[in-house]
Amino acid sequence: MAALQPLHVSTPTAPVIPTGALSIRVVQVPRGPLYRVEGTHVFIPCNVTQDEGTDRLVFRWDFVKAGTETGTPIAVVSTQDSGYPDARYQPRVRAGEIYIHRLSRSSAQLHLTHLQRGDQGQYECKVGSKAQLTSQSAKVELKGWH
Repeated sequence: MAALQPLHVSTPTAPVIPTGALSIRVVQVPRGPLYRVEGTHVFIPCNVTQDEGTDRLVFRWDFVKAGTETGTPIAVVSTQDSGYPDARYQPRVRAGEIYIHRLSRSSAQLHLTHLQRGDQGQYECKVGSKAQLTSQSAKVELKGWH
């Protein structure tokens, strides 16, 4: 079994401040590195702070393949829309190999089971609400072991 490189979690990105917003929602992912090997399970927490809203938050995760960081993000999974995943991820989402576990209104985890070499790249947690069309995000990077 080939090993994946360390899971490196980057510093959270600066929050996006929507025009007219009453509060600043800050999305955070952990700092790394975390280490995993191919075939294992990893979860990446995504937490929201400084959010004074009461609406149920929507968590979405997107992915940019390693080596194509300027590429177009690929939809992976969402807490709101079962049709959100890109066709490349739908089989793994339907099989329960990729999912979001909601811990609270403002905290959720992306789970990737049975890690594959193709899982290497940058993951972005986007958080919004039905009442607020804009979202804030933070990014993490998963690197493979050679």
